[in-house]
Amino acid sequence: MGKRILIVEDDPVNSEFLDTLLSSKGHDCVQASTGEDAIHHLDTGRFDLILLDIMLPGKSGAEVAWTARQQGVTTPILAVTAALDRWDEEDLADLGVNKLIAKPFENESLLAEVDAALAAGSTPGADGGAS
Repeated sequence: MGKRILIVEDDPVNSEFLDTLLSSKGHDCVQASTGEDAIHHLDTGRFDLILLDIMLPGKSGAEVAWTARQQGVTTPILAVTAALDRWDEEDLADLGVNKLIAKPFENESLLAEVDAALAAGSTPGADGGAS
């Protein structure tokens, strides 16, 4: 059964690509193009996974992750970035990111990371799942 995934990506081509890729695996995807948009979606809906671009206009992906965790969101967060020189996995983990994925990525690798995060996040009693 598909899961509900929030895709936070400011590039519309990349966002559509991710939506198509994840939807092809049966997931229900919601897109947000800014950090502010992402936080609004997190305030108004529940998700099984957040796929979060780090480099966003306005509120960055790192700020989104930190804000989500401060609000008690326990949904797994996979962060994607092309700017590996500016971010490292340990710093992002401190902000609440579960895994850092480098752009560009192989589709099958991304799908494997999504599956792993969804499996880890589906433990009984975990918050953030679609009802």
